[in-house]
Amino acid sequence: MNVKLEEFQPVNQLQVEEHLLNKPKFPVIESHGHIALWNESPPSPEELLENMDKAGITKFVDLDAGVIGPEILERQIRRFSKKYPGVFIHAAGIDWPVCIESGKEFPEIAAEQLRAQHHVGASVLKIWKNIGLTLRDSQGNLIMLDDPRLEPVWNTAADLKMPVYIHVADPLAFFQPSPGAKQLDCIADHCAANNVLFRQCAFIID
Repeated sequence: MNVKLEEFQPVNQLQVEEHLLNKPKFPVIESHGHIALWNESPPSPEELLENMDKAGITKFVDLDAGVIGPEILERQIRRFSKKYPGVFIHAAGIDWPVCIESGKEFPEIAAEQLRAQHHVGASVLKIWKNIGLTLRDSQGNLIMLDDPRLEPVWNTAADLKMPVYIHVADPLAFFQPSPGAKQLDCIADHCAANNVLFRQCAFIID
């Protein structure tokens, strides 16, 4: 029998003994959280705290505020950290296109952005996958994570004692020739829950 992938809807037949755990044995830190990036209307601190308490989560690292923009970072700090200090940790982000437009001194501009966001309350730095994937300097060269020009950024993070989150290592398939249109339609249907992944995949294929 031939079944198209988009028509394949398997039913889980696994039968095993269940041991449901409502809370972890040890306190948990949510170290990869997104409050603002994927939500047009982010939850209130109280809503988030209620769910955290149910799951045994004691701290929450918000990775996207500084990446979206400094004004969003300040808003998130006001809404969350000021009301519940020590519970919410917010990440700084660097506006790389603005830095690169400044010319050869772009790493110093990036370091200044990092210091400014640390001053308003950011505690960690989030580096997104555009470095090494799409971000280019004024000469059109891809900027890689090990580019020595980025030393001021890493040194500033170290001086400020800010841990650095780095999103790298995309799947090899992102860089392979495009599949046919039928396969892309199927991928789109099955990636609806992860539309960012599909958009990026399609962008690179194009």
